[in-house]
Parts: sequence; structure tokens; C-alpha cells
Amino acid sequence: MKPELRVLCSLGALLTVSEGASAQPWSIPARVRALERTVVAQAERITTLEQRVTTLDQTVVSLQAAVSSTSARLGAVETALRYYSVQVDCDAGGSLATALGAAPATAPSVHIAVSGTCREAVEIRRDHVSIWGNPAATIEAPPGSPWAFFLNGQDIRLDQLTVRAPTAILVRHSHLEGSGLHLVGGIQAAMNSLVRLYAPVVIEAAPFEAVAVYEESAFTIFGCDIRDAGSAGVRVENSTFHASNCRIERSGDVGVMASHGANVDLEEVSVAASANVGVSAGLGSTVRIQEPAWRDGEPIRSRITGSAAALKVWSGSSVRLGHVTIDANADGILLGDSSVVERNIFGQLQVTGNSAWGVLCDAPPAVPQLVNFDSSSVFGNAGGDIGCAGY
Repeated sequence: MKPELRVLCSLGALLTVSEGASAQPWSIPARVRALERTVVAQAERITTLEQRVTTLDQTVVSLQAAVSSTSARLGAVETALRYYSVQVDCDAGGSLATALGAAPATAPSVHIAVSGTCREAVEIRRDHVSIWGNPAATIEAPPGSPWAFFLNGQDIRLDQLTVRAPTAILVRHSHLEGSGLHLVGGIQAAMNSLVRLYAPVVIEAAPFEAVAVYEESAFTIFGCDIRDAGSAGVRVENSTFHASNCRIERSGDVGVMASHGANVDLEEVSVAASANVGVSAGLGSTVRIQEPAWRDGEPIRSRITGSAAALKVWSGSSVRLGHVTIDANADGILLGDSSVVERNIFGQLQVTGNSAWGVLCDAPPAVPQLVNFDSSSVFGNAGGDIGCAGY
């Protein structure tokens, strides 16, 4: 029924007087006033509801703004935590130092592909940085800088790079890994650093030590050529050093020098043409050269050749020899006071073809110890085979 009809019916009902009753004209205005009050009350309720809807709309708008702000903040955090990757072409004016400086401090890792020749000294003082030649690159220290890379961070990686400086890479309280490196100059690790280098690695023409390992550091190198060092090919003090499948040639003084409690392990290593000593162990150091191992049924050997003295052991140090050939030197082994040289009985040691002594010990009252040596391991030396008390 239409609203108009309902109103008319209501008014008709008000005007109808039931049988036996008298008319009451005053009731019509009263009913009208009651209806008016009802309408006013409903209008107030509608106004209240409209106000609530407006408030809810404002709340929704505020929530939408908060969600948008939170999404923006989350996006910023995700961007900040994303690894930083960039390509640097030094021949086109790029710079490794600039690229490193542009990396956000919050980036979990930094990856730089570099090409061309970068003439700069590069400091890396953050963790999780990798730099690789793409396809090849040279980092050359500017005049007056003693180093090309200074590293002071954890999880740093250098690959496929040529680096030129008196000390090509200086590592301080750091962790470095790398491969495919050609260093024209030396590498030095100190202050509890950890270095692992993988083949191929060439280290040449260092003014002093090609590899220097100090202050409780650890250095491991696989597949290397270390040549023409001004002083020592490798110098290790109060640290550990392991070399595998390496050639150490033409050192200006000593091929491998271990001192001050160093621990050195040489495996499938050739030390050749050192000016004075091939391998030197002193001041309480321990050196192991070629623990017995075989490949395709043949012994894997290390060799010390072409030096004034192949092996010098002194001042309370010890050396253990396995599959080792010591030949074509002046003296083979020089053994000093309170030191020990032991032949591993499972190894195939050969000290032969040296122009002076095969093994020469300090005379009494010095007390050097030569262990497990005999004519099967020391023979054919021009000045004599074993010149030690008790042999």
C-alpha cells in the first residue's frame, strides 16, 4: 500500500466513531503531535547514524593512510637490506673506491664487477664484499702508496684480478678468499687474519716477502707460483701456513722461512734457486714437508733444489720429511742445536747429489737430533753424506 493511502486510512480510523460512542474531536491533534514527536525522534536517530558513518569514513581514510605509510616503510627496509651490485669500468672513468663508498651501510653484501685498469688504492672496511674482474681487471697502486688493497673486514673475496703494488694486498684482522689472482708485489696477513687463495695464483717481484703471515694468522694457498721475491718467498711468524701444488723460485734470501713458533705444511711444493736457504725453520717452529701420499700409484713428491743450503733447522725447531727430494744444492740439511729432523719411515726421502754435505749437524756440545736417517735416504753427496754425532 502506498504511504499516502496508509495516512488516509489512519485518519479515517481516527474519524470513525464506534457504535454507541460519542465523537472525540480532541484526539486527532493528539495523534498528530505523537506522530510529529516520532518523526523528530527518527530524524535525530538518522542524524546520529549519519554522524557515525562520517566518523567511520574518517577512520577508514586514516587506516588507509597508515597502511600506505607502513607499506612505504617496508619497501624502504627491503631496499636497504637488498645486496648492492654494480659494474665498474675503470677505463671509462669508474672507481672502485667510489663504488664501495656508494654502497648502503645496511646492504648485507656488496658485489662489484670491475674491468679496465684502476689506478687507485682501495680500502675495504666492511664485511661481505666481493670484487671480480669482468672479464679481467688491473688494480695498480698510485705513486707513493705501499699497497693497492687494504682489507679490514670479514668475508671478502677477490677473483680474476691483477694487482700491482709493493704490497699488493694488505690484510688486517680480516678474512680473505680469492682465486685467479696475479700479484705483482707481495701479500701480507696479520692480526689474526684468515686467507685462502685458490689456483691459479701468481705472486712475483715483491720487493721483500712475497707472502708474509704474522700475529696468529692462517694462510692457505693452492696452485701457486711464487717467484723473484726480494727477500723471502714465504715468511711465517707465530702463524700457520699451508701450501699445496706450488712452486717457490728464485727468492733473494730464503724460499720458505718459519720462525717464532710458526707451523708450516708444504705439500707437492718445489722450492728452487733460493739465494741462501730453501727452507728455514727457527725459533721453535714446526715444518712438515710432504707427508706420504700417492697418486696413480706413484708418490707425490716435494723438492728443494739449487740453493746454498736446502734445509736449515735451528734454535729448537723440528722438521718432518716424507716424500722429499733434496738435490743439487751446496749443503742438503744443516741441523743446529736443540733441533730435530725426522724422516717419516713411510716416506721416500732422498738427499743426494749435493755438492757439499748431505746432512751436517752442529758439533758437540750442541745436541741436534737426526731421526730415522740411513744410507737409503742420504747418499751420493760430494762432501759427505751424514756429518752428525752417532752416524
